[in-house]
Amino acid sequence: GLRPRTIESYTSLIRLHIVPSIGHRKLTKVKPKHIARMLQGVIDAGHTRTAELCYVVLRAALRSAVEQRRIVWSPMDAVTRPRHIPAETKVWSRAQTRAYCAAIVGDRHQIAWLLAVGMGLRRGEICGLRWSDIDLHARVLHVRNQRQRLDDGRVVDAPPKSRAGTRTLPIPRMVCDALRRNYQWGDGYVVPITPSALDAAHRRLLRRLALPYIRLHDLRHTMATNAVRNGAAMRVLASVLGHSDPALTARVYTHVDAEMVEDTIDAAARAMV
Repeated sequence: GLRPRTIESYTSLIRLHIVPSIGHRKLTKVKPKHIARMLQGVIDAGHTRTAELCYVVLRAALRSAVEQRRIVWSPMDAVTRPRHIPAETKVWSRAQTRAYCAAIVGDRHQIAWLLAVGMGLRRGEICGLRWSDIDLHARVLHVRNQRQRLDDGRVVDAPPKSRAGTRTLPIPRMVCDALRRNYQWGDGYVVPITPSALDAAHRRLLRRLALPYIRLHDLRHTMATNAVRNGAAMRVLASVLGHSDPALTARVYTHVDAEMVEDTIDAAARAMV
């Protein structure tokens, strides 16, 4: 039931990290200390996120072994999950977002950039969107597919990242206008480009603009932060972004900046006069 890119990622973790360290041991002889030593080696190499993912994969595998009565208990129960602290994400201010939207008018990938910064779509969801997913009369689009590039170079279609990722979203006027200007009848891709090529186009675009550099995925973060700036409810924002847990949205996809702090202080100060 996993997506192709996830299967490829898990296979790589097993081949590169888990098997070389503990693959020679009998299942019943794997101890918490062996797993902890393997994870620490990955951490010492500077790959805390990889260590966390190895923990997740191995925990699921050994839980399955317990369910199949191949072992009586999982040694993962005595292993602490590695802590990964993500790098700080950069987002644009409201003024920078407006400047960006003005600068991309006429760009060949304008629709892609608007779908990211205006609706919070993921890179794969943008590339997987088809014209048949868009209803311009009702002004809604359906997110039900994504494109993924595998390590062997193949680009495949897959369902969204999770069940919550399949969603129907209203289309903002600016995005709707761009879609109308470029509308094509049929089932073709709205943005006929691979995810990695879209990343490269984003980098080329930002080199020409007088804006701080942010990753393509950070346009999604910027959309979420702009929504919070304008009073969006976290549960609704989570649904828009395709998250099942609003706490994840609050923790990862919204960012407090100086502008938001100033607005909050000003709001509190108004009660003092």
